[in-house]
Amino acid sequence: MVVFENVEKTYPASWLDQTARTEVLKGLSFEALPGEILGVVGANGAGKTTAFRILAGLEPWDRGNVIVNGVNARNAPQWIREHVGILLEKHGFPKMPGQMVLEQTGLCMGLTLAQSRQRASELVEELDMGAFVGNMADKYSRGQLGRLGIARMMMVPAPVLVFDEPTVGLDFLSAERVRKFIRASADKGHTVLLATHLLNDIKLLCDQIVGLENGVRTSDAVVRDWLRAQEQVNS
Repeated sequence: MVVFENVEKTYPASWLDQTARTEVLKGLSFEALPGEILGVVGANGAGKTTAFRILAGLEPWDRGNVIVNGVNARNAPQWIREHVGILLEKHGFPKMPGQMVLEQTGLCMGLTLAQSRQRASELVEELDMGAFVGNMADKYSRGQLGRLGIARMMMVPAPVLVFDEPTVGLDFLSAERVRKFIRASADKGHTVLLATHLLNDIKLLCDQIVGLENGVRTSDAVVRDWLRAQEQVNS
């Protein structure tokens, strides 16, 4: 379970003036439950990625509480990083075959080489990566990068999984594979958070929805209006 309680986050307004601050999150509160997919929706700049980076222990925050399965993230940053898996929209991989990326990830996360290879093989099959996992990762298409990113995140599955725009720019088949994997993760009991602005992802995946606008949670009515507007644009 994930709980945000009145979380506030600011950044310096500029490198020249570190005293002036720009508010990114302004008292954000929500909760996400095990076995469900919580969709976090909003325009670019609404604060979705910042909230996710805070949740995954990649970003400090100013005020409020972030609680993961009863543990306050401020008091246990290393524990949080081990229990929250995150897939950010932009992927970065070393210049090596995808298979090696997965195996080295497993080793870094405490698996033996045999365990790492076994887990990598399971994910390659589940995500249908066999045709390209032996190729150099820096040559992958966007869809292949997305699947490799998910596989790397799932080498040692965390109880909380965070996906930031996981299907943006993917072809139809790649997007379907990713959606199927996300849904299966929730069905296995993971707490899943999904940032997206794609109506199809929202309709097919999300059990609950939180709307963000300028760092503030919007009302359910505003979210419904936004979804109706998106449906009209896509009709």
